Parts: sequence; structure tokens; C-alpha cells
Amino acid sequence: MKMIKWLFLIALITLTGCIDEKEEYTINPDGSGKIFYSVNLKAMDLGALMGTQSTTAPTVDIKNKLKKLLENSRGVDTWKDVSYKKLEDGRAHIEATGYFSDINKVILDKSVKKSKKPEIKFTKTGDKITIEFVADTGQAPDKNTAAPKLTDEQIDEQVKMAKMGYQQGKIMTQSLVKDMKFDSTLHLPGKITKTSNFTKVDENTVQIGFDGEKAIKAMDLLMADEAYLKEMIKKGNDPMQNPDQMKMNEMFFGEAAPVSVTVEKADKALFDYKAEMQAAKAKFPAMKDKLYAELDGLAKKQPKNDRNKQLQDLMTNLPPQQEKADANDAVVKPVPDVNSVPAAQLIRKAITLERGRKMEEAIEIYLSVAENPDTKDKDVAKARTYLARSYMKTKEFEKAKEQLETLIKDFSNNRTVVLRAKKQLIRVKKLLGEPAVGAEDLEALKEKLKNKE
Repeated sequence: MKMIKWLFLIALITLTGCIDEKEEYTINPDGSGKIFYSVNLKAMDLGALMGTQSTTAPTVDIKNKLKKLLENSRGVDTWKDVSYKKLEDGRAHIEATGYFSDINKVILDKSVKKSKKPEIKFTKTGDKITIEFVADTGQAPDKNTAAPKLTDEQIDEQVKMAKMGYQQGKIMTQSLVKDMKFDSTLHLPGKITKTSNFTKVDENTVQIGFDGEKAIKAMDLLMADEAYLKEMIKKGNDPMQNPDQMKMNEMFFGEAAPVSVTVEKADKALFDYKAEMQAAKAKFPAMKDKLYAELDGLAKKQPKNDRNKQLQDLMTNLPPQQEKADANDAVVKPVPDVNSVPAAQLIRKAITLERGRKMEEAIEIYLSVAENPDTKDKDVAKARTYLARSYMKTKEFEKAKEQLETLIKDFSNNRTVVLRAKKQLIRVKKLLGEPAVGAEDLEALKEKLKNKE
């Protein structure tokens, strides 16, 4: 189900803010229908989240949110009753009703993210209809790639890394997740005969709910289940990025089964789709133009929501103790030097992205710092160390090994850096199934023992 995937995305630095979202589908026997969509948004203050002061007040860009929904959503023929307002608590409320001719083709571009594929699967056989929420839990493993053959020691090491990664991002994730709420209701064209993970409202309606507090508790239990973690790793799956969907459903909704509902005697439309859709389509252009004009006027009256400025404020105002928040980050102690501020800020930004599991962007920043000829040695050492750690998290062990070997070679005169790198390299080689001690080190050890004799 789509909401599970969001749990792994919400810790990303997007300024999307807290989400309270509702969907209400009305579905006809032929798969056509309409969706009433509403969301309450509160802009996220990055400075407050990270314990710093931001000079830029966070605001919700309502026009941008609405434009994405109205213009980028796929499978929606038209919209009506689109509105917005500012709630007393400062949140922005957006709602709209969309019409679709085939629910199997609907992909909404909503406030959190745009799905890559339809989130509802509609199947009809005779007068029997089954509707299932389609899981979107991450990149599916390559079916042509065999699961790696790992030793018990290697599996234990990966379990340790998975738990460590979860704990590192937990504080930020909890801050973003705790107030999130999602609710979906389906009005169906027949009598409900079977459900799993839905709550039956009446003989034609089901509902499913999800909130942040429940998500946090479920994820804590899941990541504490070593048997589950080991099973997923043995299969070659990342427990966080590609979790077992039935296990997730059980933890979140109560049943180790799909989120689905079946109705029979589905032979009567709940509304005249063609008539309603055409009437809404005729009015949509004028409604959209008026709406955008109003929002442009509103934007001029409120402070500019400069995302880059907030990120810059965050990077500049991070307190000194922030660098020590994660024991694994303090691999190379920083030395105050005004000339290295740009590299230091980039590294901080990458650490923030890494904690939010935005690994691709974090790796890109670490690489840019490490490979810049103008970067000071101490920052190169930090960047390569964090880069190796990031590659370990993404299971690119060969790349991690390459970074650590480069560190050992380039900083051979820095005993602290070399020792830390060698310690990490031993872990990486174990994960690769290679001898923990290299041929050169083995020869040196033999020579040392020989001299003692």
C-alpha cells in the first residue's frame, strides 16, 4: 500500500511538512468514478527540526501544490470544486474532486510525492469486483539476480548495519511522522462479501486509516525483529527499502494479507459519470484561471518561501554538538578553519541527507568534496570516510573498499585516519567474503613474528 512507502520517504528534506490527507473514492461497475481529495499541510521549519534558528519563515506554496495535483496527475479527465483556505492553526487546506474513466490508470501527483504507478488495482469478473491497494515499498529486487550466499557472521553484520541505519534516522523521522494522518474510503457498486485490512463501514463502503504514531510503533517492532531482518537479508532484500509486504500489512493494519475488498452484484452505477464529468470539464479552464490568479495575489502578500535559503541557514547555524549527534559521524575530529567552511557545510548537508536515507544525493556531495583538488586534507579524509560508510549502507561494498584503500594510501602518515580506515576495511572485506588481512599485511605480520623468534 502506498502509505507504507511514504514512511521511508518522509524523513527526506523536502519542506513538505506535516500531512493530514483524506481520499474518498466513488467507483462504478465499469471502473470509472470520482475521487474527493483533501489535505491539510503545514510547512516544515528545518531550523526548528534540527534545533537551530532559520531566518526564513516556512510557508506552504499552495499554488505549486495545486498545479502539481491538477496538471501532473495522470488518468484524471478533469477536476471540479477545487478550493483552498488557511486554517486557524496555520495549516493550508486544499481539496478537489477529480473524475477518472479507468481507476487502473489513476496516478495522482499529491503533496508528499507522485507515485510511479497506479495505486489501486480494479479487477472485474462478471458482476464480481475486487479492488486492491497496490504496494509501493521501494525498488523490487532483480529477479534475475540470485540472493547472495552469506555466512552467519556476514548476516549478523548486515543486521547490525540495518538497525544502526534505522536508529540514525529515527529522531528526525519521528519528528516528521508523528502528526501524519492518512485516510481512504471506498464507496463500491455492490454488496461487500470479503475484505482484508479494511474496516467495513456499511454493506457498500470500506475505510482504512493510518497515522504516524502507529507507524513509529510498528517500525520499532519490525526493526527489533532479528528473525525477520535475517530472513530479508538472506533473500537479498534491504529490510528498509524492500520490506516484506505481508509482514508490513500485518504490523500496520492487522492482517498478513493484501489490502483488498470484494463486492458482488456490482451491476448498478453509483452516479452518471459521463454527465458529471462533461459538466465539470466545461467549467474547469475558467475555474483554474481564476484560482491561479487568486493564488498569485496571495503569494505576493506572504514571505517568500526560499527552500535554498532555509537550507543555507540550516548549514550555517548548526550548533557544534550537531556534528557529534551520531557517534559514527565523528570519525575525523573537525579542526576550526575558516578557509574550509564551504567543504564543511557540504559535508554537513550530506550527513543530513544520509540520515534521511537520501543516499544518492549524499554520495554525490561526498564525492564532490573528496575529488575537489582545492579541498583541505582533513575534509577529504572526512568525505572519503563518510563516502565509504554510505557505500556500505547501499551495499556497494566494492566501492566502499576502494574508498578505504584510497584513504589508507593517501593518508599513510596520519595514523588516526589509517587505523580507522583499516578497521572499516576489515568489516567490508568480511561482507565481501574476502580475507580480512591482505597479503601485504600478512607478510608483514609473518616478518614481525619471525623477528621476535
